Amino acid sequence: MLAYKHPQIAELARFERLLLTEFRSISDDEFALMSAALADDTFAQLCEQLLESHSEEEVSWVAVNYLSQWIAQGLVSQLV
Repeated sequence: MLAYKHPQIAELARFERLLLTEFRSISDDEFALMSAALADDTFAQLCEQLLESHSEEEVSWVAVNYLSQWIAQGLVSQLV
């Protein structure tokens, strides 16, 4: 999986599933979390990062929502 910013396009996530490459737009939050996860940040660090744009009550729900989505899409292959 790759997460990157394109100068004229919103953030993109590129991933392969069943030998097909798929692209989709992602939010600034998801881009930041994806980049942090790829840098081996912990779940706690991801939640701390979300505090910049979400209330304390929302943070764990938002993080779990993204993580669940990534697992369902095959972007995450293992949790450490």
